[in-house]
Amino acid sequence: DINECVAIQDLCKNFGSCVNTKGSYFCNCINGTFGDHCEENPDNCQFDANGVEYPYRCNSSDPLATCTDGFDAYSCNCGTFWTGRNCETDVDECALSPTPCVNFGTCRNTIGHYACDCINGTS
Repeated sequence: DINECVAIQDLCKNFGSCVNTKGSYFCNCINGTFGDHCEENPDNCQFDANGVEYPYRCNSSDPLATCTDGFDAYSCNCGTFWTGRNCETDVDECALSPTPCVNFGTCRNTIGHYACDCINGTS
């Protein structure tokens, strides 16, 4: 019997482990990968766990949100004004210290940003 797992380098892809059998071999795939050689890794930013297309995994309201695919997982990198697992929560910039408004301006939180209501003589 030839041990294909030793004879052929990188037979199993995506961190799959090779198991030699008499006259053959098979690959044990990690979660999130499949195929004879564990070569398939669906893009978790595009599809849910059932393979259904999910085009806006990270909040579509955040124009700076980016999605990073993993193995049976994903992560969202949010823009400055959004937070949460899917960048779905608006950050209240007015609650930050120091407030983003200066010269006695009053901060008003808006969805995805903020506005400053300025006192007379300032802008």
